[in-house]
Amino acid sequence: MNIKMTIKTLAAVATIGAAMLVPFGTWAKTQTETVGDLKWSYTVDKSEATVTGVERTSVGDRVEGTVTVPGALAGYPVTVIGYRAFLGQEFVTGVILPDGITALDEYCFSGCKRLTTLELPSTVRTVVHEAFGGCSTLANLKLNEGLTEIGDSAFSGCSALKSLTLPSTVQTLGAHLFSGLPIVTMEIPDSVTEIGQRLFEGCDKLESVVVGKRVPRLSYRMFVGCEYLTSVTLKEGYLDSLDEYCFSGCKRLTTLEL
Repeated sequence: MNIKMTIKTLAAVATIGAAMLVPFGTWAKTQTETVGDLKWSYTVDKSEATVTGVERTSVGDRVEGTVTVPGALAGYPVTVIGYRAFLGQEFVTGVILPDGITALDEYCFSGCKRLTTLELPSTVRTVVHEAFGGCSTLANLKLNEGLTEIGDSAFSGCSALKSLTLPSTVQTLGAHLFSGLPIVTMEIPDSVTEIGQRLFEGCDKLESVVVGKRVPRLSYRMFVGCEYLTSVTLKEGYLDSLDEYCFSGCKRLTTLEL
């Protein structure tokens, strides 16, 4: 009896352990619905739909041009652009997102090499890790009021993104967020309370930055390699520390206003 119980127990533990390895969001069954000439894959959780993929209804045809994400699938409101939903859709040039979207998941637009423009609805609260990774022609990205968190490396490889305005609602900026981008100026709004490491590392065209008054510290290697940075304005507020190497390699920095 003890041996049988032990075997049953071990089997149960193994099953639970294997289940724990399944990525978040894969528990729900994937479904599909055709809207126009596009077939959308999605999952449903708590009566809300997460888009997980899109393809043409004609086999062999590619998804291209501007794509409009439906506001609902099978009657369920679409609230999330899911993990890798548009991954590698390199012929998509624009995406229209419906009101009601609250989150962009990891790598959701990663590898969309021809994506040039995108506007986030004001309902979006979170943009997660590398959501736009490798979107090398993305030049126009509008982040609307309502956004509160932008995750690590969300804009990694967005080499055409020369300017970006952060909404006054954003609170968290992830690590490496602007690293290597060709931005010239940036203002971190007063709403921001947390910034990740290496925020502007390698931004070799960055010239000036204004840091909002609720930022408590300048993070590790925040401006490393920003060789054309000449001015940083730190608004009077909660700033109490400068982390290691935060200005390392800023050869032209002449003005630091506290």
